[in-house]
Amino acid sequence: MKTSDMLYAAADYIRLHGWRKNWYGEHLGPRCMIGACASAAGSDAGGIGMLEARLKPALECVVGNESALAVIDFNDDHCKTANDAIAALEIAADIACAEGN
Repeated sequence: MKTSDMLYAAADYIRLHGWRKNWYGEHLGPRCMIGACASAAGSDAGGIGMLEARLKPALECVVGNESALAVIDFNDDHCKTANDAIAALEIAADIACAEGN
């Protein structure tokens, strides 16, 4: 699965199942940005650590790169609503798509 497809699917996942802070969440329930990416990727995820490393280049354009946990920190500290998380995922997906990823 291309990175952009995974990010778009994660945004759709949050629209359908909901969004949360401070925990990845369970599959088919509300999830954070990374948790939603894991659900979108399914067996292609390879674990949360591998997934974060794969998505970091696309997402750091949107969420910044203050720490190794930039995406998790952005989700928990800066997103106020599901729409904030969805917008960040879709902008990152647009960037990844434009780069051919």
